[in-house]
Amino acid sequence: MEKIIGTYGKTWHIWHTDQNLALPVGQPLFMMGFTAPGQAHADMVHSRDQRFKIHSQDKRKERESITAPPIDPGADAWQQGLVLQLSMEPLQQNPNVHHLRQTDPSSP
Repeated sequence: MEKIIGTYGKTWHIWHTDQNLALPVGQPLFMMGFTAPGQAHADMVHSRDQRFKIHSQDKRKERESITAPPIDPGADAWQQGLVLQLSMEPLQQNPNVHHLRQTDPSSP
């Protein structure tokens, strides 16, 4: 937790775990985790605690000594109404590059 506390709970996900791919391919998804009490529904937290055999209150106590860095003013801009949309577009077309699931016509 000491290493990731400065991420504000935000991470890029590029590995689609439901597709069983060998490499992290796919459109990047910018995700935000729960970072404060009350953000997640209590029943969801309880279900997660049971599933992983943990106690959220114990985890919170274990992490009390971790000092959070000051929050950058732009880190939570969405709370002030600034919402950004990311999009992907190709920079160049290369006919010799194939997706892992595509068949390469030159291979047997």
